Amino acid sequence: MTSTVDEGREDVFDLPAPFRGRALVRDRCAPDEVATIDPERVAGWRAVRTTKLTEIWDRPGRVVCRLPGWRETGPAGLAGPVGPAQFEHFDLLSPQDAAVAEATVTAPDIDRGAVIDSWALLRGVPFAVEAFIALLEIRWSMEGRDIVLLPETSVVGEPRGTWPMALRLLDLVRSAPEAEHRRACSAAGRLRAGYPGGFRSAVAAFLFPERPDWCAEAVDAHGKRGHLPHGLIARMTIASVTGPEPARTVGALVTGWTWGDDVRAEATLFTLGGGASAPFLAHRGGRSADVRRMIRLLSRMPGDDAALILIDDLRADRPGAHEALLASGRRFPRRNLRLLAEAAPDTRVSAVLRLQVLADPGLAAAVAVELSDAARARVEALVEPTQRGSSAAGPNEPVQRAQKDISGLAASASKPEPTMVRQPCMPTATDLPIAALDELPPTLAAPPWTVRPVRSTPKVIKGLIPPEPTIAWQPGEREQWMAERPQWRRVHADYTEQRLRQAAAEVAAGRALPVELGPFLAWAPAEVVLPLFEHWRPTPRWLGLDPKAFLARFELDALPLVAAWDQDARCKAERARVLLPVATPAVAALMAKLARQKSLREAAGDWFRRHGDVAVRHLVPGALARTGAAREEAAAALRLMAGHGWSDPGAVTRQAYGDAAAGEVEAWLADRPGPVPKTMPVLPPWAEPDNLPPVLLAGRGRVLPAGAVRHLVQMLSISEPGAPYPDLPAIRELCDPASAARFARALFEAWELAAYPPAQGWVLTAQGLLGDDDTADHLSPLIRRWPGEGGHARAVAGLDVLAAIGSDRALAQLHDLSLRGKSTALKDRAAERVQAVAAARGLGSGPAR
Repeated sequence: MTSTVDEGREDVFDLPAPFRGRALVRDRCAPDEVATIDPERVAGWRAVRTTKLTEIWDRPGRVVCRLPGWRETGPAGLAGPVGPAQFEHFDLLSPQDAAVAEATVTAPDIDRGAVIDSWALLRGVPFAVEAFIALLEIRWSMEGRDIVLLPETSVVGEPRGTWPMALRLLDLVRSAPEAEHRRACSAAGRLRAGYPGGFRSAVAAFLFPERPDWCAEAVDAHGKRGHLPHGLIARMTIASVTGPEPARTVGALVTGWTWGDDVRAEATLFTLGGGASAPFLAHRGGRSADVRRMIRLLSRMPGDDAALILIDDLRADRPGAHEALLASGRRFPRRNLRLLAEAAPDTRVSAVLRLQVLADPGLAAAVAVELSDAARARVEALVEPTQRGSSAAGPNEPVQRAQKDISGLAASASKPEPTMVRQPCMPTATDLPIAALDELPPTLAAPPWTVRPVRSTPKVIKGLIPPEPTIAWQPGEREQWMAERPQWRRVHADYTEQRLRQAAAEVAAGRALPVELGPFLAWAPAEVVLPLFEHWRPTPRWLGLDPKAFLARFELDALPLVAAWDQDARCKAERARVLLPVATPAVAALMAKLARQKSLREAAGDWFRRHGDVAVRHLVPGALARTGAAREEAAAALRLMAGHGWSDPGAVTRQAYGDAAAGEVEAWLADRPGPVPKTMPVLPPWAEPDNLPPVLLAGRGRVLPAGAVRHLVQMLSISEPGAPYPDLPAIRELCDPASAARFARALFEAWELAAYPPAQGWVLTAQGLLGDDDTADHLSPLIRRWPGEGGHARAVAGLDVLAAIGSDRALAQLHDLSLRGKSTALKDRAAERVQAVAAARGLGSGPAR
């Protein structure tokens, strides 16, 4: 068995979109990348700064500066009392003087980037470096009415606006001429001496990547304290790493992290550190949203560190860990197989290992030879059944050796909210007796596809006369269709008799414009419109109009015109909706054809459900009159109706057309009873019964045998949204609801690990057929995430699952998605499902309470 995994891809860190291309560039600028300073921006800053300083000095109270080296006689030793005017002598200010002026102004609307530009333009980049460090070492406080500037003794925190200032200063340092750059580096080196682990060393390491020893010394100082201070120092330090090893060391020192909108520092760490930056994501404190983001990042990160952290999270049953480890296994299957197999046995770890092996047995067999003896034995024990094939196992053997390690799989699935109550783990198969096949209903013990009837030669029976065409309206439906274009009535209300005759002549001659034709047919007097039907047929020019009002008004008299419109193949879905009330042999044959197309099956099913026995009477004469595609389509439609209980085609045919016709119809039904395809889908290895948790019967006293479980999976595999296999509701009543829901979630976990193969998209539909409130809670965060991963269609299908579950919590999840979905299209689709489910339950358009 071979594998298609590209081993070379396992070293690639595919950064998520918010981090992609956001890493800081700290090397010297190329000549065409040099940052420039806008003098007008500087002039604007100086004017605002003077105004703010004047306002501060004119207020009640003093400005008191208690900084080391500060002279009470004024900045830079100027004579006279300290005031805003003295700070205007910029050529005389020291870096500390400039920092005092900025520390005094605490207004949130100050352009902090312009501060750095002004310092660099007026005094040079080395001055700006020293002034920025001095600013970070000033703490602003209030004592009564006095503003007091004190030495900053804490290295924790991030003063307002200082990170944008650091980024702007980095741009200017990178762009400085060589001589000025050397002076700035010398100034930073002088200031950092004797201050390891503080602002000075962090700024120096951040601005000058050509001195990796500065970063190493700062990190070493933090390592002696055992952690990296929160705030600006941590942000600059993680952005100062130069490769994998520094990234691993710095990441291990982070004891907490608050994520903001600006992720350039984090993106720099991930880009330069790669998988070695995983320790940065290991901390699990802080907001739950931050924790979920970190776990998701780990799922995309190569290297053993990331996988080992996720495995530890899985053991601790942390929210999101199970989902992230499955996603990690899709990207790095070889690494995850190796680490999961070598990990100490654990219920949750073993369950994920099983799914990883089932996703690619060939790769698992190849990786097994590289493992230790115990790990290799674990993998080979899982690979062997997939190679042997499920057909070799007896009906009870897989359950007898059912896996205790897999039984808690669904219970360990990640929850969107940490406070959600976990369902108790279901018993393993070895704890309970296995139900005998003869105790189960025939549809589960021996479903139709397991029996091969003898097929007879098709008979052709001519001369059968179908019933007259009919129209079947739902209560209020006709009135609603007639009212869809109320403005058209107003258009023709004032027509004179001469104008009506003229319009009728234009219609008959084919000269009427489509925009005029629809209103005329819908609202002109019947005595004017009806005579046209005898000889005139509309062209497809009017297919863009809505014929509902026209059909609702004239009913059977309108059928020739509706049939002409019906010939255009570009609007099959709309055609099926318009023809829903109409029952004729031609419409029945059309619906039988549409029912074989996946996208139109639901619309055709609505027609068969509405007309029931009448549909059978219209289908049979034409289908028995000849062999070929029409006969096969009619046979499939009758099987569909019989399977869903919409009609008894054999009995209806016998009553309407006699025993000979009924015998042929019954032969169709016996050929493939119910809505069973001609060829059953092939189940992947991960959907075989011995690779799934057991299904408990109602009362939780016995479990389904493996053969019945396989039949259940096959019923799910041929179910469609809105058209499940007919016997599934009864089978669900036979099973324990919680066990059936967990079984379906285990199927989903396996499908997820296999990267959502479209051929097994029925697994998502199965969540709506067997799922419960926990299923809705588990699926909702995935639906939010899928559109951003190219899975919009899967997300929309997930909305249908929530609607199919139909519980209060599922409706609440739908309502929340309609308000806070990540894409407008998803929110609109969710709103449609909310209205449909709520209307069906008599709740209006809001969520269930």
